[in-house]
Amino acid sequence: MSELLSHESWKRWQRACLAATASAHMDLQGVLLDRSGHVIAPALSVARVAFGTASEDAFLLRFADTEETVQDQSVEIEEIRQLAHIDDLTGLANRRALFKELERCIDLMRDGTHDDLAVFYLDLDDFKKVNDLAGHAVGDEMLCLVANCLKAVFGENGLAARLGGDEFVGLIQVPTEAEALEIANRLQVRMKRLGLKSGSRFFTIKGSIGICYLKQDFIAQARANPIDILHQADKACLRGKAEGGSAVNFQAFDLEEEARSLEVPTWQPEDLLMKDLSLHAMPIIALDSKAILGSEVLLRLKGEKELVCTPRALIASAERSGFMSQVDRWTLDQVLDAISISQQRRWFAVNLSMGALADDYLKDLLRSRLSSEPLLAGRLCLEISEKDYLRQPDLCEDFLRFVSELGCQTAIDDFAGHWPVLERLTELKVDWIKLDPALSTFASAHDRKCMILKRMIAAAHDLGIRVIAKNVEGESELASWQTLNIDAAQGFYLGSPEPWPDSDL
Repeated sequence: MSELLSHESWKRWQRACLAATASAHMDLQGVLLDRSGHVIAPALSVARVAFGTASEDAFLLRFADTEETVQDQSVEIEEIRQLAHIDDLTGLANRRALFKELERCIDLMRDGTHDDLAVFYLDLDDFKKVNDLAGHAVGDEMLCLVANCLKAVFGENGLAARLGGDEFVGLIQVPTEAEALEIANRLQVRMKRLGLKSGSRFFTIKGSIGICYLKQDFIAQARANPIDILHQADKACLRGKAEGGSAVNFQAFDLEEEARSLEVPTWQPEDLLMKDLSLHAMPIIALDSKAILGSEVLLRLKGEKELVCTPRALIASAERSGFMSQVDRWTLDQVLDAISISQQRRWFAVNLSMGALADDYLKDLLRSRLSSEPLLAGRLCLEISEKDYLRQPDLCEDFLRFVSELGCQTAIDDFAGHWPVLERLTELKVDWIKLDPALSTFASAHDRKCMILKRMIAAAHDLGIRVIAKNVEGESELASWQTLNIDAAQGFYLGSPEPWPDSDL
């Protein structure tokens, strides 16, 4: 093109396009001339591409050889129309396609030709850490892995969409509420299998799911639109986030009940004062002698605040708001004060957040307290979650070496047997691994999987690492762990958390 069109010329072209294609989406064809009347493009065609409302329509401006056919252009128009409804990163439906499908489903339900509909709102937990630690390219790869999970669950009979960022929506026709919950659980199981390696780091991902359930007979009488439906699903999802993440929350669609049924805790992390915190302790029992080996220290809120904020929600909110390292320092200080005057010789386990591992003030606290009272170190077991180890292995290993040199015991918590951790156990100074409770379900129903777990436990013993089972809630579960040669266990069946240090634990 020898010369760009002026702004006014382009405006005239737009008006011409609108006029020529306003009726029945007709095409406009012709040639493009410069100001001197010379032909710039021998063949020019403009076609209107409809996406829904008139304000969303677009125009395809196409320069072609004189021999090209209108059929070629119609193929391009269809490709553009398809792309306009697809998220370009994940290949899922985008927001426009989601709203269009929701409107179609609502119309069918009102006509009585559609069963109940379940809308699933998925918000990934801690996804920001993937971007922060490994970069946006790795974050995009993780989003694509999550998208594949949604395609597998909703692809054949429903619709999977990405709203944007780390938020996804699935919708599917279901006959019962129980089936909707089963679908959500199936999605979470698939996501638990996801793993992504980036350098020395290995990332896993979980998500909170809110379900908005629409009954056919209710929708036939009530007013509903996609915005209301997604709003309720989103609020149900936020309940899961407030509870600590990785949760499924269910809500039947009912605008009148929305405010009451989707109440979220009123406590906010900025309200946190150390005087509002208290410690509880849950016993850890040796399976051979049934004696108390130690106790896990648990964080709680006092008084009425405990009623509106669960322990998981407290920790999740504190981590999101950057308070967790401060809370960890307070907890360690309280624990060291208590065990320094306790007559009991058992040890106490404290789980530390990732932020605490890089906290120089916390390290100074440990160094100062334990150098003056070295016997306390042996009664302190510091735990790091496997998820944190996978994400920041170098930071975790440096911290484990630091506290081991001080004489503390160490543990990997919620251990699920991911290979990046298994392959480095030989070099880690770890005294305990605490098994992820999901491993109990994993092994109990499959003899061969149970065999693999038993051999993994035996390998840990060969390395001098002892093993603890978590969340034991019954005699049969305890018996199954004993057959696997577990060293110790904890859970409500063996002892509930009690206020500490007031209790004898």
